[in-house]
Amino acid sequence: MQWSDVYDEERQEFRTRIYVTEKKAKKEREIPLHPHILGALRQCYPHRRGKYIFASNRKEDKAISRVQAWRIIHAAVVALGICGKIACHSLRKTWGYHAWNSGKVSPVVIMEIYNHSSYEVTRRYLGVAQDDLDEAYLGMELG
Repeated sequence: MQWSDVYDEERQEFRTRIYVTEKKAKKEREIPLHPHILGALRQCYPHRRGKYIFASNRKEDKAISRVQAWRIIHAAVVALGICGKIACHSLRKTWGYHAWNSGKVSPVVIMEIYNHSSYEVTRRYLGVAQDDLDEAYLGMELG
């Protein structure tokens, strides 16, 4: 992402929405920016280097690579003592999993956000199918 995606130079203000075209489906999405994200962007903006929000330290006016993004996530995982195989894609899945379990976001909305073809695909993707089964088995009061 570039700073121009989130900041309107002409108006000298942050945008409240971004527009992203998905590579896989070629579908444009309009995404509102959460107030916490806007706050973080406001703090970082005065210290920006180049046009990319996540700018490379090595290559002038280039974004960080996918490998560098993984390194950053991996370092955070290690520092926090989290076990397991965690990558950038894990953040996408984790958001969906927590949205599903919160009960505040409709599974249909999650399915739409992920651009999945069916409810079942979303359940499998998030791993909630097994969670639902476990809850059914363990949640029964016998006797």
